[in-house]
Amino acid sequence: MPRIFDNFGAVARTWLRFLGPSWPLVAAVTVAWSARALMLLARQASLAGVSAHKDLVYGFGQDLLAIYGLFLLVRGGQRLADWSAVLATAIVAPAWLLLVLSPLARAADLAHNYLGGSHISAEAFLYIGGGFEDVLASPRVAGLALAALLVVLATMAWLRRESASALDLELAGFAAPTAVVLGAAAVTLALWRPVTAPPHEFALDLLPEANLTRQTALYMQDRQGPQPVAPVPAEQWQRWQTFGWVPNRAQTDATYPLVRGKTGEPDLPYALDPKAVERPDIVLLMVESTSSLFIHELSGHYKGLMPNLGDLTHQMTVVDGYRNVASPTIAGTIGTLCSAFAPLHPADVREPGQANAGPSLSCLPETLVRRGYKTVFIGGHDMRQAGTVTFLQGHGFTELHSDAELLKRFPGAGRSTMGVYDHYVFEYAKEQIARLEKPSPLSPEHAHQPYLLVVSTLDTHEPGLAPPECTLPTEATQLAEMSDIPDDAGARRQLAAYHCTDKLIGDLARHLLAPERRDHTMLVITGDHAPFHTPSNAAVYEGKAAGWSFDRLPLLIHDPRHELPAKVQVLSGTLDVAPTLGHLLGLSDERSTYLGHSIFGKRRDLPLLIGRVGTRMAYVRDHESERELPFKQLPDLCKAGERLLPDRPDAPGACDLAAYFEWLDGLWANHRLRPARALAGGPE
Repeated sequence: MPRIFDNFGAVARTWLRFLGPSWPLVAAVTVAWSARALMLLARQASLAGVSAHKDLVYGFGQDLLAIYGLFLLVRGGQRLADWSAVLATAIVAPAWLLLVLSPLARAADLAHNYLGGSHISAEAFLYIGGGFEDVLASPRVAGLALAALLVVLATMAWLRRESASALDLELAGFAAPTAVVLGAAAVTLALWRPVTAPPHEFALDLLPEANLTRQTALYMQDRQGPQPVAPVPAEQWQRWQTFGWVPNRAQTDATYPLVRGKTGEPDLPYALDPKAVERPDIVLLMVESTSSLFIHELSGHYKGLMPNLGDLTHQMTVVDGYRNVASPTIAGTIGTLCSAFAPLHPADVREPGQANAGPSLSCLPETLVRRGYKTVFIGGHDMRQAGTVTFLQGHGFTELHSDAELLKRFPGAGRSTMGVYDHYVFEYAKEQIARLEKPSPLSPEHAHQPYLLVVSTLDTHEPGLAPPECTLPTEATQLAEMSDIPDDAGARRQLAAYHCTDKLIGDLARHLLAPERRDHTMLVITGDHAPFHTPSNAAVYEGKAAGWSFDRLPLLIHDPRHELPAKVQVLSGTLDVAPTLGHLLGLSDERSTYLGHSIFGKRRDLPLLIGRVGTRMAYVRDHESERELPFKQLPDLCKAGERLLPDRPDAPGACDLAAYFEWLDGLWANHRLRPARALAGGPE
């Protein structure tokens, strides 16, 4: 009897050696491959609306099954070589390929978690354009790529060592089929949920390999052409009207339903200065990745961090209640200048040569060009990214000055992974202002042709940030005047970037508000979108109310034409900037496709605000509460009939947001926003 058990034990140990890999190594690889779940758990599990611990455990188990299944397929396939070399190759080759490519897919997913704040989506493929190589070459992303390479090499070495010893084991003939069947079952189990019910891009249990395949297919499907846009039912159209999302008229034009004859804004409640210039110069400063949090006068936090912007809150009109509702930069720029919700990185503005055939929007620069303005855009980044140059050229800007022009002007200019440092951008902007102020033969009745100048900063954008010499004050007296500064290297580096950019903003504002300019210059200061929350700057937001994708932004306005109040309390967002400036400039007779409303007009009567980050995040807010959630949850919440703001039965629901954004994207993709640049023949 003992001999029987001895034999049984020996056989069992042999089978375990055959079916069981080096478990410590598998555990190490699993942890390395599952790092994206740990990052998401720390950064945004609360936004995912899932049970963090349950899904994290599920994600690790899923990874382990996938790794183990591939291991068994390789081992079983190698043993099958004695039966059929073709069959063995058919099993082993795909398994080997997946084992080698999986770490690369997961490294890409991890990099996207860092750069984009979520797993890879179909939109992410549109990131990769000219100039983005600098971002991909950033130290952290390069580190992820190196880690992926090391995992690939470790996997190959491990498999070769394990397989060599396993092939010499003496086992029954059914050992190979057993390993193949068990391996196929494990891989199927690991893939079942990701394939049949794929989680959204913020989930902790998303399998990167399955997600990458699925998102690639979705991207290719999107490239095949837009789907037809169905007319909006009358009842739904009326409901959207109550939210201020569509023109306040019957849907008489199903082809271009957003075109309105006039803005419909009431008369400004502020008297026009009789001595005011009719066409003031306009400077719009868009501060990269900013928040009201960093301005003590607006948030009560970070005293002394941005003192120049703090001083400007006493010199300019402060719009309290302003928030970004579009992100990232290209979407924020389109939202600010064109009052439109754009897809995250729309393909039809990215492709070269599409400037004149791109989406027909009503953009403020185009309107001003028709009024005799020069329109100039200055930014330190490569504007080929996300199709920025194509979009700006096709929507009203007559001059674009990007990193190439700045490097010609300042050959030794320093730059981060994101672009040329802001110091050079602001210096260049002052030089362009001097040029634009010179008399123009095109405008003999004025000293110069009026201009719109948009200046886009960069130094506060992760992962680039300001130059190394930009630091927070070190003297005790200066530090005593600051508050909330955490003892964390990453957070201090981020805050230092805001501190240094604030000095540049103050210098430019003093230049523009000097006596010789302030009476004919409209100055607007705001941000393009909220800051990105990353592991390196987590301490910046700890214990403070700051939205993940949507946050309070500064909006400061100096209007030389009207006596505006010191503060205006209006729940408003990115899409309201262009209508507000048009209202102040007296452009109420312009036809447009604006989705926003003037802060000094109709926006005051609309107590709800919505926003989006492509098809990643959705947002709804009233004066008391707000909610941001993954975009992909909207259909499920719609089916469940869940209210997005429980205390507001009249607020937009998940069905409203899902249907509205899908409809807008259909109009965008089918070029049905307006019929022509001049809006000829649009409905009244």
